[in-house]
Amino acid sequence: MTQHEDEVGEILRRMCRDCRVHGVRRMEYNEVKRDMLSFYREFVAGRKPCVMEGGLTEWRGLWEWDKKTLETRMGDSKVTVAVTPNGRADALTDVGGRTLFMRPDEQLLSFKDFSSQLHEQNPHRVLYAQKQNNSFNEEYAPLHEDITDNLHNMGRTIFGSEPEAVNFWMGSDATVSSMHRDHYENLYAVVRGSKTFTLVPPWESSFIPYTEHKEGMWKEDGEGSFKVEPLDSSVKWVDVDPSDPNAAEKYPLWANAHPLTVTVEAGDVLYLPSTWYHEVSQCGDDDGVTIAVNYWWDMHYDTNFWMLEAARRVGNLAKGEPLSDDDE
Repeated sequence: MTQHEDEVGEILRRMCRDCRVHGVRRMEYNEVKRDMLSFYREFVAGRKPCVMEGGLTEWRGLWEWDKKTLETRMGDSKVTVAVTPNGRADALTDVGGRTLFMRPDEQLLSFKDFSSQLHEQNPHRVLYAQKQNNSFNEEYAPLHEDITDNLHNMGRTIFGSEPEAVNFWMGSDATVSSMHRDHYENLYAVVRGSKTFTLVPPWESSFIPYTEHKEGMWKEDGEGSFKVEPLDSSVKWVDVDPSDPNAAEKYPLWANAHPLTVTVEAGDVLYLPSTWYHEVSQCGDDDGVTIAVNYWWDMHYDTNFWMLEAARRVGNLAKGEPLSDDDE
């Protein structure tokens, strides 16, 4: 590393220390509802996450979405399910000594079949309803009567538009969503079980290792085993696993990051600002199941965003990478 690159790196480290978020604040949902302008100023404009406790007290699904009720409501409706042998869909995986970005085997199952198989808790065949792109509206319409529009209305007031998508998530302890970022403002409501988020702010992107990897796809052979189907494509993805105690040894720059960990319990809502990096693990309820509904709003590509992008690109230059307009 040249002296110039080292000096740029030190400027970025100072910026991250100065901007450091020391924890995720928790507030009562009703307190936020009473003063959404203050919430906007502190958290949305300030780009800081927040847990709103008690945000789902009026959602009937909070106490009614057990196995029997869900199967009765949904019946034989078809839902898209990600199936993997390890619970890590859309994640970097060691396959025969080679790291591939593995996509899941997406299967269209009746909800009853999905629910029944999920409750079997097979550690070698992990199911996760994780389809995005508005899955709650497209595949789970029978459940709409079990939630209220309180988060929809709150987001419309705070973000100034209708949500881009509303998604439904249902899985087990075995599922982990690898670290990534989304270009959406996110209200993430946990209905059953709990979700633990490991968060890194976007201004620390220079310390998050990214590498381009070839892609593959899991394919179930119908007998409970999986094969790898190579794809003629590649993707740039976060290399680091925040739960790895040796992560900083493998990726020295990661030692400069300041990850936060927050657990969102059933009935609570996480506000996750756009472009924050996050890894998500989950802990099931007494049946071993987690359920969440999240709302996405398009982010504003404003001055703050482009300043963060400039810092990211300067950080890439400091690491000796070529200047590029390509995003991760």
